[in-house]
Amino acid sequence: MSLSGIWTVSAFKYRKPKYRYGVIPLPRPAGGTARTALGGWAFVANARGKDPETAAKFCVWALGSMERDSIQRVVDWCTVAKSDIAPRASALAAGRRSGGYDHPVMRKFADEIFPTGRGEPRYPPVVYKAISDAIQQCEFAGADPATQARLASDTIDAYLTSYRGVQIL
Repeated sequence: MSLSGIWTVSAFKYRKPKYRYGVIPLPRPAGGTARTALGGWAFVANARGKDPETAAKFCVWALGSMERDSIQRVVDWCTVAKSDIAPRASALAAGRRSGGYDHPVMRKFADEIFPTGRGEPRYPPVVYKAISDAIQQCEFAGADPATQARLASDTIDAYLTSYRGVQIL
């Protein structure tokens, strides 16, 4: 058993195509709600860059327009170049029509895991590190989860006493 994600599907496809495996959603507490974090899809055009207008047009051309080639680029990226669930409804539908989610593992991700998704949270590095360290101590060093949660909470609370937020343009 291994804790991994959808990115592993393409690794098996190209490195061990005959290896039999399956996937399950992350376990949840009794009575809990299934959740998965979605994220990693971010294109931005820097308003202070050399040519922000062209940069913005590129972002739209590459992934964001309703033009057929833009939708197909997302489908190809998600189902041919790698393994992922298209973040756009139009590309997900096109990927399904083209058979990109026919493999049983990809179908499980698309039909059962993806619908439980919510946007990946954005935290300041101090908060992310406190949480990540706690999880890794439990997963890989056998640390007590309650103790690690308390340590992470104390670290975050100490940080928040001086945190004033991020300036948004």
